[in-house]
Amino acid sequence: MSAPTQRRPKWLRNTFLVLLWLILVGAFVYLAVMLFLRTGASPSTIAITLALFTYIVYVMWRQLRTRRAVAWNNKGLLLARQKRYQEAIIAYERASAIAPKSAAPWSNRGIALVRLERFDEALAAYDHAISLDKTDDSPWLNKGVILSRFKRYDEALAAYNHALTLNPAEPLIWYNLASLLEDDLNQHVEALAICENAIVRGISIGGIWCVKGAALHALGRDDETLGAYERVLTFPTNDFLSWASRAQALAGIGRGEEALAAYDTALTFNVDAAAVLHKKVKVLRALGREDDAREAERLAEELDR
Repeated sequence: MSAPTQRRPKWLRNTFLVLLWLILVGAFVYLAVMLFLRTGASPSTIAITLALFTYIVYVMWRQLRTRRAVAWNNKGLLLARQKRYQEAIIAYERASAIAPKSAAPWSNRGIALVRLERFDEALAAYDHAISLDKTDDSPWLNKGVILSRFKRYDEALAAYNHALTLNPAEPLIWYNLASLLEDDLNQHVEALAICENAIVRGISIGGIWCVKGAALHALGRDDETLGAYERVLTFPTNDFLSWASRAQALAGIGRGEEALAAYDTALTFNVDAAAVLHKKVKVLRALGREDDAREAERLAEELDR
């Protein structure tokens, strides 16, 4: 593993900036003198030429800084994909230092901080990203996930609803909102309404159908529950949410052993493991495997702490 990226000392950066400034001032003075001596240009012509030259230098400088900031942000994303989260955070900090008004490094930093279970810092990062870009739904969505984890349900609900106003085409916002209403707040009618609204809009993923099935079951509409859970099984399984949804659907239609296998696959993604384990406990108990259920419950409780 390579060592963490080290920042250049502040005095070195400041010295470089001073030297660059002196070079630019010297270039301006030289240009003005040469214009006057060689062309006999009027002071107004010289001023316009210098202003144009200054503008071109400024634009080039801004483009260079933007490219450097993007490069550091992209490096952070690459490090995060390699699960080198602390190094990713350093890269995002470099990007933010270069482009302090860019929201993306702050939002990405929040994601890395969540992976390190530094949730308070992640919330602060998401809030800063929101202050920089009020049109981006992703920090609102990610903020809602953390708030929900810590049972701050009213705040999570507000975060998801705000994210939905910003991007009503994002399936994960609909799913998280419906799941919060169904699983955490036991608001089955409201959860069902969210799922049906999403489906009508053409936003159809296994997770939404899974929450719909759970809400229908809670409302005693078991004939419709079966259809919703069977619909879940038609979707491809290629990520955490699809496997977790498939597992819940299989459990809902009485295919317990298959549900356990799907839950185990979902756990390999190392996302929201506590919630998956709690659901797995129910299936194990339904199958009469009490010892396994207790062990899964113990692990879930450790993760909840």
